Amino acid sequence: CAAQAAAILLSHYHVDPEHMAEQIPVLTRMNKVKFKKTVHPGDEIEINVKLNQVISGAYFLAATLRTNDKLTVTLELACTLAPKSVTQQA
Repeated sequence: CAAQAAAILLSHYHVDPEHMAEQIPVLTRMNKVKFKKTVHPGDEIEINVKLNQVISGAYFLAATLRTNDKLTVTLELACTLAPKSVTQQA
């Protein structure tokens, strides 16, 4: 769910809407994933994603997930934008 939230953030971050219609965010890396607490069915999760850096088309983000105001998961992730035509063929 953190990667999906990152994709939504990138869709709002990318300044050229015409280009975004042709591209899709693709998860390329997850680092420093730490599970702090178990999430159970019915729990409400608050997801926070922060864009830290953009380098040559690579987007580096950090995410935290909270359940009942308690830290549940922390992670770093990286995404890139791929042409939709390539992702549809795979």
